[in-house]
Amino acid sequence: MPVRNALPFLLGLSFLLACGGSCTTPSAIPPDAAAPDAAAADGGPVVMTEDGTCVSTFRVTPDCLHPPVVKRCDGELCKIPHGCFVQGSPDCLPWRGAVSEPEAQVTLTHDFEIGRHEVTQAEWVQAGFPNPSRPPEDAGSTYVGDCMEPSCPIARLSWYEAVLYTNARSRAASLQECYLVEGCTGEIGSTTSPLRCVGAKSRTPSIYDCTGYRLPTDSEWEYAARAGTRTPYYTGKMSVTTDDCLSEPALDEAAWYCANVSSRTTQPVEKKVPNGWGLFDVLGNAFEWTSDETQPTGLRNGPHVDPGATLGANSIRTTRGGFFVLWPTAVTASHTLYADWNEKAGGFRVARTLPGKK
Repeated sequence: MPVRNALPFLLGLSFLLACGGSCTTPSAIPPDAAAPDAAAADGGPVVMTEDGTCVSTFRVTPDCLHPPVVKRCDGELCKIPHGCFVQGSPDCLPWRGAVSEPEAQVTLTHDFEIGRHEVTQAEWVQAGFPNPSRPPEDAGSTYVGDCMEPSCPIARLSWYEAVLYTNARSRAASLQECYLVEGCTGEIGSTTSPLRCVGAKSRTPSIYDCTGYRLPTDSEWEYAARAGTRTPYYTGKMSVTTDDCLSEPALDEAAWYCANVSSRTTQPVEKKVPNGWGLFDVLGNAFEWTSDETQPTGLRNGPHVDPGATLGANSIRTTRGGFFVLWPTAVTASHTLYADWNEKAGGFRVARTLPGKK
């Protein structure tokens, strides 16, 4: 399915699953404020400050420690140390998924590396696959498309195409392939004979045990995107409180989104400010597939340790980071959308578990 058709599918399905008809109206909620750092995040419930902004002081256990955030990038990959963080968003965040974004304590017990940027068209083609990217159809069209420079993110991919790319990259590096994909017809990257598959399995009991390249899990993605922050954007708090395309100062620094893209296309990677780990474009630009099957009610209860370890059989998969045509309230570190694993609905970045668990 072309991106122009995948977008309403993602938005509609996300609303259905995440809100269940119970999304809070923007008039009833104030903007989020800068949250305390991870070491100070063991207070009480959500509280309101005198200026009307909300601060989450979600309670964590004493052993929930976030490591220092230091940029450690080697080539196209950045190392992320293991640690504990709060996934999700406080109840008062404007237009959050009322069901899908609960705050939860999550511990990742392994170091991992993740792509400094979304996989580019150049990297995709170098792996031997045809490029499915397409510009907008014509000057008068309202349909969106892709920028076509080699440094632009690859998009219009299914979840299966993303995991098959990671397998190919693992083979090229003489590493273990992480996914066994089943029942496929068609061709990867083809616009005339699109790839469709019926299932996938992890080649190891836990996806975290695989030594090769793979998609990041949902929790790895948010942990990496946040880089130790508790605010909606790694560059700061949210000031926009309506579900409209308005300029958001903190987001302007970090992301391509509806208010700063006039070309109706994605943008070349690494043109905005990276987060503390050195990662670019985790917010905005292209949707990013993660490894997980959808959890429409988010992570509940907890604390959680290494969630997303198993692939599961649910065909509805998670995308993160938002898209360049979305509005500020939908381009946050916690916002989650969903699509069928055969839908041509996103791009991605690679990840890999590093040796040695704590």
